[in-house]
Amino acid sequence: MTTVERDTVRTKAPPGPIVDTEEAIWPDPRDRTYVRLDMLRNLVRAHVAERGALPASLEDFVPPPEAAERDLSHDAWGRAIAYARSGVEYELRSAGADGVARTADDLLVTRGRGAPMRGSALPREAVSAALRAMREATGDTAALRVEEGVQDDDEGWIVTVVPAEPRRGGGGRVRVGRDRRAEVVERFQ
Repeated sequence: MTTVERDTVRTKAPPGPIVDTEEAIWPDPRDRTYVRLDMLRNLVRAHVAERGALPASLEDFVPPPEAAERDLSHDAWGRAIAYARSGVEYELRSAGADGVARTADDLLVTRGRGAPMRGSALPREAVSAALRAMREATGDTAALRVEEGVQDDDEGWIVTVVPAEPRRGGGGRVRVGRDRRAEVVERFQ
């Protein structure tokens, strides 16, 4: 009869409570930024409910970093989140990883938009309509792909279309209505 001995590893627990950080919960900076954008959207909604109008600036509804659990005025790359309003519409925008606004990697939240979905989760008709509209608008026959899309409560879908070849410029955002009509609403550099 043979005795098998097991090595046991004993670790000492760290002192104090375990604290989850944003980085531990959402390791991808895009996910962390979308969470912050969603929190900001909720703050805008609360401001409108309390005061009856959209805030004039980010400072009107975002608590200062020293008074909040986290700094909501900056994205996960440390750059300021832009807030713009026009009438009853508003936009919260992160310039994304490249730090350049209005390019394919921007993260965007507007009034009425849902959470982003990767291209494979979008309805096939919305993807086809978006790709067709971008090709028609640019006259370019280069391969395109859908990076992500968000459901727009009132209008259908907002779909981000980018070149399939990463080093190639171009692409943009396409609004696809519930009737599957599509129009390019933003072109990238």
